[in-house]
Amino acid sequence: MAEQVAGVYIPPEIVKRMDDAGDDKVAQQETGVAIALEIIEKLKNTAGINGMHVMAVHWEEIVPRLIDESGVPRPVVKSLDKEQVAG
Repeated sequence: MAEQVAGVYIPPEIVKRMDDAGDDKVAQQETGVAIALEIIEKLKNTAGINGMHVMAVHWEEIVPRLIDESGVPRPVVKSLDKEQVAG
C-alpha cells in the first residue's frame, strides 16, 4: 500500500493498522474511516488551518459520513446571480 501512489508517504503505523484489518473489506473500510476521522480531528485542532478538502477516490459516498462524524460544519452553498457570474 505504501508504495502504490508516487510521492505519497504513508507512515508505517498507518500501514500496519490497515494490514491488521486483514482481508475483510468491511474491516478495511472501517479502519480507513477511523484513520480519516483521526486525521480530520488533528487538522481541526491545528492552528492556522482554516479548512480542508475531503476526497475519497472511488468511494465518494463516504464523504458525507466523514463530515457528519467529524463534526466539521457542512459548507454553505450560495447561488450567484447573473451579474456575479458575468463579472
